[in-house]
Amino acid sequence: MTIFNTDMDRQAAVNEVYRDFFGAHHPARSHIGVQRLADAGLKIEVEAVAVID
Repeated sequence: MTIFNTDMDRQAAVNEVYRDFFGAHHPARSHIGVQRLADAGLKIEVEAVAVID
């Protein structure tokens, strides 16, 4: 997973949501601070790759 975040002061809140969503299984991730995203209204963008059996 890659998380793009326009405000790294929000990192603790992002971590809390991440833990709540994934529970005990935490996929590897990168958390990157960016100035802005493609859609100016977005504050966080998450990119994920998954394998479904």
